[in-house]
Amino acid sequence: MKAILEFNLPEDEYEFESANQGHRLRLATMALDQWLRNEVKYEEHDEKVFDAYDECRKQIREALEDVGLSMQMIELP
Repeated sequence: MKAILEFNLPEDEYEFESANQGHRLRLATMALDQWLRNEVKYEEHDEKVFDAYDECRKQIREALEDVGLSMQMIELP
């Protein structure tokens, strides 16, 4: 299967850059979620810090769901 995206540059520069650089956002989101997970799982913090990290992970997932994505969709195969 092949997919071809076409853009009329320079008019569609924003859309082009969004499509072209989306993998960077994917990697950054995964790295942030993994860091939060590791902080909760492996580091020693007081309960408020753990709760804040858990809330951040929840907010990341909700923000993804709001735009039709999920963590499973952004994880690398």
